[in-house]
Amino acid sequence: MVQAVLCVPVVALCVRRTITREKLKSVELAEQLLLDLGFRQVRVRVRGDIARVEVLAEDIHRLVEDATRKTV
Repeated sequence: MVQAVLCVPVVALCVRRTITREKLKSVELAEQLLLDLGFRQVRVRVRGDIARVEVLAEDIHRLVEDATRKTV
């Protein structure tokens, strides 16, 4: 384990959090799921038990569609 002091841009884990392989893998899987759904640019940021999903502004409507929300 590594104690994070700064954000890790690749996976966007929050500051002062312990980074584990499991956390890195979960972010990677979440981002890959969104890419597989056709989103062109994505970022998943984790803070505690909450993940924030970021997509391009023009893709937000697709993210909140019922079918996509249920998949994500």
